Amino acid sequence: MTQAAARAFGEHKIGVNAICAGVLATEMWKLIDKGFRDSGLTTRENEAFENFANTALLGRASQPDDMAGVAAFLASSGSAFMTGQTLIVDGGIVLD
Repeated sequence: MTQAAARAFGEHKIGVNAICAGVLATEMWKLIDKGFRDSGLTTRENEAFENFANTALLGRASQPDDMAGVAAFLASSGSAFMTGQTLIVDGGIVLD
């Protein structure tokens, strides 16, 4: 989707990039965790969150502040010639 949008808006000189956060300590993860419990995949509160967060090479879940610097970079002139890119900011959960 990011690359398709970059192609569509490039002619208008609009860059399109994405931040893919890993296990981010937000209200959304409370809902995800509840879904795991409701489906019987986990049994206690925060179990899914902790299990996924523990896979991060940096040893913790990310916090909203961990995304702030990346977002600031994408909003700055430093990323002016960058488009169609997806930045994975997950503490090392997904490595190619």
